[in-house]
Amino acid sequence: MRCLALILLCLAPPDAVAAQAVPPPVLPPDSSEDIVVIAPRGPRPALLDPVSYLAKFCVDPARRTRRFLAPDNDRAWEPLDEAVSARFTAGDPNIPTFGLADPARGHTLLLKFETLAQPGRLTERRCTLVVIGGNDHAMFPNHVSKLLRAPGTQRHVGHADGVPRLSGWSQWLWSGMPSRGSKRWVGVTAAGAARALGTWLVVVTPTFWTEYDYIAVDLKTRQGGVRAVSVLTFSWVTGR
Repeated sequence: MRCLALILLCLAPPDAVAAQAVPPPVLPPDSSEDIVVIAPRGPRPALLDPVSYLAKFCVDPARRTRRFLAPDNDRAWEPLDEAVSARFTAGDPNIPTFGLADPARGHTLLLKFETLAQPGRLTERRCTLVVIGGNDHAMFPNHVSKLLRAPGTQRHVGHADGVPRLSGWSQWLWSGMPSRGSKRWVGVTAAGAARALGTWLVVVTPTFWTEYDYIAVDLKTRQGGVRAVSVLTFSWVTGR
């Protein structure tokens, strides 16, 4: 099967990796837990859980239309003010940012959209959703697994072809390789008994990008501190 020559599900030795997608997202500083977003006055639409918003604005529109959907027409969301946006984007004024306050769930959501040029004539479109506060963080791995119809993994943490371990954070990853132009986006799964532990995709040759795109959801959660914080990052990488 050709894909086995193009990718290894986390079995390739480090010197075989030609293009490791995707670089880990920049975590918000610890002080992100004190960001406050004020809910707008007046009637609001029914609010969704965080992973449903990730699907609504990031995964589903990218899959169907090849672009993200900013919440410009959703009254529950507001553009972040300049000071908060600067903290969320490391001062880049060209990155669209939005915020939502959900008093019922007790959390604040921050959302941003980025387009990044990666080596090898690749384009990464990245959507980051930060969840500050609330009590639903332990449910996020199951919600993402349902979204991508595949179990997530933590085996990539500390692995040579994965990401470094972050003290105080739990780290999960889902990844997939849809055919270019396909609207069927699902995560990769391990075979047999290893399925429950999950696996992840490592690109080992540039020819991968002639037939496939790369998708991933990276989830990091910190339960300590004043309020729990989760960072959900959806990445879609495609060849130009």
